[in-house]
Amino acid sequence: RFLEELDNIDISEMPYMALFADSSFPYYLDRLNGDDVFINDTQDGIKEYPDLLDMSQKAVNLLSTKYEEEGFLLLLEASQVDLCGHDNDIVCLLWEMEEFMKTTEWVLEWAENDAETLVVMLSDHETGGMAIGRDGSFYADDLVRYWDGTQPRDRDPAAAWYSFTNAYGIAPPPSVSPTVDHYGVYKWYPEAVANAKHTADWFSSKTGSSGDFGDIEEIYYALETMYIGANEEDVINNITLLTDVEKTFIEAAMHRSSSTRREAVAALMNARTLTGWTTHGHSSADCAVHAFGPFEDEFYGHWQAHELGLLMSEIFGVETEQAEELSLMEDLFINGSLQICDPRIKPSYIEWNNSVIYPEGNILAGQFCVEAWVDDEDNFMESEDDSA
Repeated sequence: RFLEELDNIDISEMPYMALFADSSFPYYLDRLNGDDVFINDTQDGIKEYPDLLDMSQKAVNLLSTKYEEEGFLLLLEASQVDLCGHDNDIVCLLWEMEEFMKTTEWVLEWAENDAETLVVMLSDHETGGMAIGRDGSFYADDLVRYWDGTQPRDRDPAAAWYSFTNAYGIAPPPSVSPTVDHYGVYKWYPEAVANAKHTADWFSSKTGSSGDFGDIEEIYYALETMYIGANEEDVINNITLLTDVEKTFIEAAMHRSSSTRREAVAALMNARTLTGWTTHGHSSADCAVHAFGPFEDEFYGHWQAHELGLLMSEIFGVETEQAEELSLMEDLFINGSLQICDPRIKPSYIEWNNSVIYPEGNILAGQFCVEAWVDDEDNFMESEDDSA
């Protein structure tokens, strides 16, 4: 019903907040092909979740109508590509980018027609240290692994450096390694990603003690038909199926933690596509910034993140207002007179057992910073003061 409800919103109701899920949306690919694990977007032909494009179009149309003369600032974020990077899931990452690019194309077309709108595209960091055409090395009869030994939180060692299905023939010189049979091959095979119907996170949700798959053979079949790209005919003819090495690797992970299962599934596609990763965290790689429209030439060159903020302030003509706000913050916050919550109370959230009040000097003075607290992991307690 969200599309019908969005269509009924007009500028007289603004400001407006729309919440479409209790937590994060399912990933874009899982929404396209969902089933009983996540609500199926194709059920009865009605989407249960809006796409980024749906929300962006509505926001732009509302803001441009209400603030036609004044102009507006809108932040659009394709946030879950970051989680794909944390999982080292190339399937998840490329499909999230597909949703972002569809939105970007519409935004740029709108801005071109408007002729007075600046569009800036950037990110705050890279996640995963992704590399295409990763090193294809392996030891004789043994997989070269990303990690040595079992990692924290019950993770298995990661998958092979080399593709499970492709062979190479570039040997390094003995001075580099007398034991490595083959060296880097500088190839990337992303075609299989287009055939995947779900992310590694979806498969993790379907497996484990509470999963929908009954046994390991069902898991193999699901991975073959909904992840690595085999169709029914391929399965019958034993084409593009999981190798024995892959099956052994997957079976070892399926009885472990959800993060282990998720990363193991992602490792299958990484090995088959030759996608490499350097971390499950954020990397220090430079991020691109793109600009279109008025003042686009101002964004040439290399920038520190804070410098882009200063540039935007200059373009918007709000330097004076920001300087005044900064001065106020220096007076009230940095010198200690503006506090968010009582600095003397610094336990974790789960340990709070009394309401914490905003101190004098804060614009919310007299109200509570914490409206409710948790006395243990299972019991949620309301604040004694309903006005909180």
